Amino acid sequence: MKRQTIATLVLLATAMSIISIGVASADLIYVPDDHAWIQWAVDNATIGDTIIVRDATYTENVDLDKQLTICSENGTVLTMQIHEIATTEQELLTEMHSIRS
Repeated sequence: MKRQTIATLVLLATAMSIISIGVASADLIYVPDDHAWIQWAVDNATIGDTIIVRDATYTENVDLDKQLTICSENGTVLTMQIHEIATTEQELLTEMHSIRS
């Protein structure tokens, strides 16, 4: 009986080890700490990772080709997108003001 219990425990431990090898944990990736650009973070992330973008200005187009979570460090208050290039500084300031309002 004691031998059977030990064999069962060894088999259970082996099975748990094999199962845990196949389970990957999601990583937190910080921009610009870990990668200077959001796209670089996306390119180096694996499915299920979370990319946290610190407050800064990032002028880039980001192509997503996998399931990721991308969020701002401080929520949406400071997050904005400017779709058109402003021709003057005044147009840019006007656009920024209208987004924040």
